[in-house]
Amino acid sequence: LFSRGPALAFFAATPLQQSLSDCCAAMGGSSSRIAREHELEAALQKERENVARLEAAVKREKRVAEQLRNTGQKIFFVSTGCVVLGCVGAGMLLRRRVKDLVATAERSLMSMHEVQLGDVRRRAAADVKSAEKFAVSAFARDLLPVADCLEYARRAAGQAQQAQTAAGGTASASPPDAPSSAVVEGVELTERSLLSALERHGIERQAISQGATFDPQAHEAVRRVEEPLLNSGQISEVYRSGYTMHDRVLRAAQVVVAMNPEPAVAAGALSSNDGAAIGNVATSAEAVQAAEQPGVGVDGAAATKAAAGVEGKP
Repeated sequence: LFSRGPALAFFAATPLQQSLSDCCAAMGGSSSRIAREHELEAALQKERENVARLEAAVKREKRVAEQLRNTGQKIFFVSTGCVVLGCVGAGMLLRRRVKDLVATAERSLMSMHEVQLGDVRRRAAADVKSAEKFAVSAFARDLLPVADCLEYARRAAGQAQQAQTAAGGTASASPPDAPSSAVVEGVELTERSLLSALERHGIERQAISQGATFDPQAHEAVRRVEEPLLNSGQISEVYRSGYTMHDRVLRAAQVVVAMNPEPAVAAGALSSNDGAAIGNVATSAEAVQAAEQPGVGVDGAAATKAAAGVEGKP
């Protein structure tokens, strides 16, 4: 076509060029549109990626929030459990403490009760034992006058025999009312039998010798006499024997208590009546010797003094 001529070529080339330009323009518009589309797609992809990142961040935040919520719940549950366990433990400790206190109080009460019960039992046993030991005390007091009568009879018989011996008499020369030796022996045997029966029940006669110290718990002073051979407060004579029951005084002995005279009075009496004083001293010495002889007690010494005419002045 171009070879035929320039005009034809010009006319023919103009539409073609226009078409080509239009095509090029169309192609250029398409490429720009495609580029814009690519840009839009890239931007959209970026937005999608941003949205995906945001969604991932939101998911992470949700997971963190869920973890925090779970952790908070766990902490709450743990703290609540700790509080509950602490309350339960405190309650258990308090219950154990109260139980220990109650057990201690019970043991203390039981020990006090056992002590009091033991004291009551000991007192009851002591009362029973005392009642058993001293059950016959009233009956024994009623029998003591019988023992006194036998003792008085023995004393009278001994005084009569001592008077007869002092007078130098014999059995044939004795007065009609003088007791025989058989009667005296029978009285002594009866007295010994009664005393042995009393001793089997814990009742004994007080052994009081001349010169023994006066005891207000066991002796009863009926009078005081001047006795130069004894000290003040010593027993000079026994009027009535005393008895004890299991180391307890059943009846106090009635005794005469010696009292020393003043030195001046005693010296004056000796200078005025030397013979009488010497005789009294000798008689008192005989009485002491008679009291020390076997079978002759304080009563025998008193009988000797009475037979010799020595009588104390109150």
